[in-house]
Amino acid sequence: MAETVGAAKKPRQKSKSERDAEAAANNVVPFAPIPNEDQVAALRSKLLTGLSELRVFDDKIAAAMSKVKTLRADRKAVVAKLGAAGLPASLVKEAMEDADNTRTDLAEKERARDFVRETMGLPKADWSSAFDGLPTGAAEEVDWEARGYTAGALGEDGSAPSECPPERAQNWLTGWNRAQEVRAMTFAPPADDSAFQ
Repeated sequence: MAETVGAAKKPRQKSKSERDAEAAANNVVPFAPIPNEDQVAALRSKLLTGLSELRVFDDKIAAAMSKVKTLRADRKAVVAKLGAAGLPASLVKEAMEDADNTRTDLAEKERARDFVRETMGLPKADWSSAFDGLPTGAAEEVDWEARGYTAGALGEDGSAPSECPPERAQNWLTGWNRAQEVRAMTFAPPADDSAFQ
């Protein structure tokens, strides 16, 4: 007898063990039969207790989300002020992300950026030779001092990060102190502060 072309193959019926395993994988607990009234009362008590506990968490989550919404609105207002001052949010965000990188990492990033821009015929700003000509060890000193300055500029506390080598902690602190001096001058009341209202 000729085989029927295109005939739909009937799917295989899953066994109970397969269905249970699938339910467990999806965190679905099968509803067990309740044989007597005592178990009904116990299950109803667990359900009501669980619902009360869930409501507490749901209320806390709702309150937290409300705070997050307010914080996002406030942050958006700061971004808008920066934009009005001619400082695009994308550049500020990139700089904040770069603050977690070493100068060596940033130099590598700039080399890659320059390659892409040069290939596309765009102007580039090559600062990959920033450490050239420095004596042995000086590059690391400059790097940690610069990282301290970045931390100070961002308003972080004056403790060197755990990854900072002990012999470079003073370099980090020197940079942090320089940033504090700049911040003190920056946040001093100007004669005319109308430019950043």
